[in-house]
Amino acid sequence: MDNDTLPRLRAEASRDDYASMARLARALFESGLSARQVLRECYAVDLPREFFALAEDGPWHLGLMTTNQPWRLAFPLERGGPHPEPNSLDPVERRLFALDPDLLPLLHLPVDDEAPMEELPVLCYRLSELQERRTTVLGVPGTATHRDEVARRGDSLLAILRDFQAEDLRELERQYDDQDGWGVGAVQEEHLDGARAMLERIDRLRNEVTSYG
Repeated sequence: MDNDTLPRLRAEASRDDYASMARLARALFESGLSARQVLRECYAVDLPREFFALAEDGPWHLGLMTTNQPWRLAFPLERGGPHPEPNSLDPVERRLFALDPDLLPLLHLPVDDEAPMEELPVLCYRLSELQERRTTVLGVPGTATHRDEVARRGDSLLAILRDFQAEDLRELERQYDDQDGWGVGAVQEEHLDGARAMLERIDRLRNEVTSYG
């Protein structure tokens, strides 16, 4: 990499253009930076330990639909590096960025199995809160058009995911206990086992983050 490449990529990078951010992130990895250092360069703020715990563990193990940024920028070179192009939900992220550039969208919360993914609520950090070392999480509808639709959801991403998964497990257990038969759509033991395993996974990640200090 020549001496002009990184300054040029920094100048070109814009959060409303995922590909430009991916080019910068890859070049930063190639310069020897870690994922934490790369994202610090990209967003001018340190992302919290809970984010990296989830990123390293693999959020797909929890059935989460993550945003393109910052997750896809955090892949180190040994894992293929940052994906060069965003997925189909990129317009939602760009719309939320235009609504409030202080928001850093994180994932789509699957509160309704019937709703299109782009309409699901999106959990976000605030960059200004992260700057103050607070992991406050905001929720905003994927279709939001006004800043007053942004609402505080909790103190940390893992805490919110823990509550969400615990409620999902309680509902599955209720359906399992109440159902009369084993027809189509019936809750099976493996559904309960899977939900319990995801809750245990979140608890393990929370313990890791707490132990990390």
